[in-house]
Amino acid sequence: MTPEPAEVEPGSAGRSSVGERLADARAPLAVATAALGGAALGPFARRTLGAASRSAAIVLLIVAALVLLWAWRRRVAAGVAVAAALCTVGLSIRALNPLDDLRPGRVEGPAVLRSDPSPFFGSVEVVVALRGRRLLASIESPSAGEVAGLQVGDTLRVSGRTSRFEHPTGWHRSRHLAGELHVDSVSDIEPGRGGFALASGVRERIRASVEPLDPDAQALVLGAALGDDRSQSDAQRDRFLRSGLTHLLVVSGQNVALMLVLCAPLLARVPVSRRPWATAAAVGWFVLIVRPDPSVLRAAAAALVVAMATGRGQRLSAPTVLAGALTAVVLVDPLVVGSLGFWLSAAATMGLVVGLGSHRGSDWNPAAVGRATLAAQVGVAPVLAVAGLAVPVASFPANVAAGAPAGLLTGWGMTLGLVAGSLPGPIAWVARLPVVVAAWWVDSVARWSARLPLGRFTPGEILAVFVVAALSWATWLSVGRLRHRRLVLAPLVALVCWAGWPRTVTGGAVPGGCLLADEAATVLVLRQAPPTRRLLQALAEAEVRHLDVMLVATGGLRLAETAVAVRDAVPVGEVRALDEGLSEPACPDAVDG
Repeated sequence: MTPEPAEVEPGSAGRSSVGERLADARAPLAVATAALGGAALGPFARRTLGAASRSAAIVLLIVAALVLLWAWRRRVAAGVAVAAALCTVGLSIRALNPLDDLRPGRVEGPAVLRSDPSPFFGSVEVVVALRGRRLLASIESPSAGEVAGLQVGDTLRVSGRTSRFEHPTGWHRSRHLAGELHVDSVSDIEPGRGGFALASGVRERIRASVEPLDPDAQALVLGAALGDDRSQSDAQRDRFLRSGLTHLLVVSGQNVALMLVLCAPLLARVPVSRRPWATAAAVGWFVLIVRPDPSVLRAAAAALVVAMATGRGQRLSAPTVLAGALTAVVLVDPLVVGSLGFWLSAAATMGLVVGLGSHRGSDWNPAAVGRATLAAQVGVAPVLAVAGLAVPVASFPANVAAGAPAGLLTGWGMTLGLVAGSLPGPIAWVARLPVVVAAWWVDSVARWSARLPLGRFTPGEILAVFVVAALSWATWLSVGRLRHRRLVLAPLVALVCWAGWPRTVTGGAVPGGCLLADEAATVLVLRQAPPTRRLLQALAEAEVRHLDVMLVATGGLRLAETAVAVRDAVPVGEVRALDEGLSEPACPDAVDG
């Protein structure tokens, strides 16, 4: 992961410390923190207020406006922060109220796609707008085949049943989903119009350019350039997750920065007074193409903050830009705080801002990429710990090795990828050669690092490392003599080494069968076909990096496909059929797939 370019104050590079830059941005950071806190408090406030939440939201917004007016005139930063908190609480309540008013029952009518359809365990899931509400539609065969190739903005007539979520999550709330729609039939499909049609055309051109590539390479380019992860196989997802390279398969702030670099020659021809609006148009168009994911919105907001400040002749520090971007995003959509991707994007950027400052370095410099990787991973580690996710130790060398080629995938998709599909055969082959090499390298790094005998930092270990690091830092500052200072780092180094030490493979029940592990061999027994993604996740959590034997029950195409996916994700020494001629080993009850 590489840091995004940030505007710094003239002459400040190389002489202002991280502490000074953060001190200069104290007021914007305080406002951003208050806005984020208010947005996170919104759901709790709504549940507490109950039926009075609608009136309370209006009152909060009026009070926020009055406090902001007073604080702005008096130039009181604390007052602006209070106003931001009150405002986002009120906006969050207003955004949540319509999500709980859904009345389950049969519905029929035109629906507009608000996400790209994605396969989900034999069916297709897609977010649709129907009768003023967003619903998570589940479409089964044969209608699923008609919908699978559609894109955002397309319309169709649906008939089905609505229901409420039993346990709505932050993911549901962040996408403004009011409930589920179980579709019975689909008809009258029409393509999107206007900007949606143009954006779909761009995406189709890039897809046509990568169509001759192998499936894994196609998935890498589409993910890096468009954030389209629908063509990624379960095995590819698993190895990128094990190697800590999942962020390379989605659009991030780096894509926005690269887009602005490519548009720079055109933007330079626009009059200075109109350049911020031209930048806003370019960013908006890009967001429409790659879809408004939380990380993209955060990066787009940062670009707009810089553009608006530059148009007024101001230069902002990186912390100020980040604070302004986060504030703008939660004011526009306070429910975005329910998205894990938003917090990971913000935390990674904060890690880069604090860890690197203005010393960005080159994407092709391993030392610079290593510093950026460490800074970003330190930033996201607390967020992952709170979310109950682990951090693989292999992610550090993997990101250093795959950083620059992954950037090439993004750049190619946004440039040559727009025309390669229309070029004659030999010229198209030459145009695709760089992305073929880059995709092979990135996928090989993911495959290699996923099999490294390295451990993972569990959520508890991450929090322990941060606590020990804080104590070590405080002790470091308090110790006067240098030769004794280094000793205070010994507990931190020991804890990091212990936490990252490889674990022993643990046997037990897994989806579809069981895992038998001892010092002699590791054996996977598959009796039935579970969801492949869940099985691979269970193997990763059990620290399985290779299988000596895989015993598979006979019969069933889905079970055979699952076995092939396991072999693609994990090296398997021998595959044997679990039939009458082979005694079945004693095995715990399988986990329900």
